[in-house]
Amino acid sequence: MTATEWITDAALILVVFRQLREGRLDRKTFLLPLIIVAFVAHSYLDAVPTDGNDLVLIAALTAVGAALGISGGIYTRIRALDGHLLIKAGAVSAVLWVVGMGARMGFQVWVEHAGGADDVARFSL
Repeated sequence: MTATEWITDAALILVVFRQLREGRLDRKTFLLPLIIVAFVAHSYLDAVPTDGNDLVLIAALTAVGAALGISGGIYTRIRALDGHLLIKAGAVSAVLWVVGMGARMGFQVWVEHAGGADDVARFSL
């Protein structure tokens, strides 16, 4: 993994810790994670492979990520106060986010540096 990949992954993990304190849901709070995700998507996604079991792997990992994201959303509190929306991620939400991002980073390290590329290639065939 490159330094940029490590920094981006760390930034995505740290985003949730910002939300452990209750704060106003404003444009910055909403846009920062979206900008980071857009940057990551632009950096990693060149094309979607569709050969063999590629779509099965993509669908399975997307489903796991969606389940973690939805579960984390359930444990995030949003309330209105004086005409403003306040948001606070719960501990469960933070743990799910860190587990999801950690698993993604672990998968990337496994594929790039620990021999996982051959396993993924065999599965994809």
